[in-house]
Amino acid sequence: MLDTNLCQSSANLEKALRACREIIRYAGLSGVKLAAYHNRCAEILLQLGRNAEALADMEKAMELDPVNRKYESNLALVKARAGR
Repeated sequence: MLDTNLCQSSANLEKALRACREIIRYAGLSGVKLAAYHNRCAEILLQLGRNAEALADMEKAMELDPVNRKYESNLALVKARAGR
């Protein structure tokens, strides 16, 4: 079962990340809705210190929703933390 609430939770970041990944993989989303889950994965990965992985998700979010200013600033943050 896909758990959108768990994906948004900050109580257990690893579980939240798994929930978001399952939504990305199985929910059949596209466009801006899919971008939102890639952005959430990037946010979680940053909190876990997994900056390189966060960069891949943030780049995907930007690819799916290139006019989203929040994602643009998040991408800049991820790049800075990843040393790029």
